[in-house]
Amino acid sequence: MLEHLFQPFGLDLIANAKRVKLARHMDSRWDLRRLYRDGGFDVYQAFQGGEVFKNADILVSFLGRLDRQAVFVGVYEIGQLSAPGTVPLAYLQGIRVSVER
Repeated sequence: MLEHLFQPFGLDLIANAKRVKLARHMDSRWDLRRLYRDGGFDVYQAFQGGEVFKNADILVSFLGRLDRQAVFVGVYEIGQLSAPGTVPLAYLQGIRVSVER
């Protein structure tokens, strides 16, 4: 199960009763892989709108691929809606990968 994959990194979703949201980001308006490599992906992701992250504590984020697959990019703690359409996302240390391709 998903919750067991993150235990070696110190994130125990079961013990902490965290509500988890999975996001497979695909957007024809942006080159998301490039945005991720250039450091702008976290800002892009924060502008998803409050309803997208409603009733969730943790976001497990992926970059979508055209072949209906996804590349894992990180785990984030979801904050409170701060401005119209923006949600602060705090990257959880140690649970992130580099997207090279």
